Amino acid sequence: MNQSDASTKTTPDFLYQAQAGFYAYCTLKAAFDNAVFDQLQEPATCEELARRLDRSPVTVARLLEALLVLGLVCRTGEAFRNTPLAALYCESSSPLCQRALFEHTHATFGAPFYQSTALLRPAEQETLSDPLDSALGVAAGEAFVLPTILEDTLDRITGLNNFAQATSL
Repeated sequence: MNQSDASTKTTPDFLYQAQAGFYAYCTLKAAFDNAVFDQLQEPATCEELARRLDRSPVTVARLLEALLVLGLVCRTGEAFRNTPLAALYCESSSPLCQRALFEHTHATFGAPFYQSTALLRPAEQETLSDPLDSALGVAAGEAFVLPTILEDTLDRITGLNNFAQATSL
């Protein structure tokens, strides 16, 4: 393939995916940090939710709009409520709640990595990488794959006849 062929097939899709992922990440972080999913187990208007959270209604409206786009809340009239997906994976009362995994990933990899790369240091100030960094990089990759593995495992287990009558796992 010559260079002109490669350039015609090059798209910014990767950048759009990264931006969309960051949008989802920020939305989830804000929702988890403010216990929004726990507050939306029952329908609430934006104003009601803002009062409960002691937050600006304008900011809460933006967060709710982002959660609507992600399919984590639904709206009926003026009231918002968790979708079944959010009820299963985002409400703290659910045994499948992913909040702890999200917070662990944020604390261990997200915030430290973002902060450490926010201002790139000159080469002469860079220190050699600790072998632990490589291990953490592998663990980070596994952490991003883990939810998919868990979902696949859950699908397989629930498909077994022995668990046909199970009410929870």
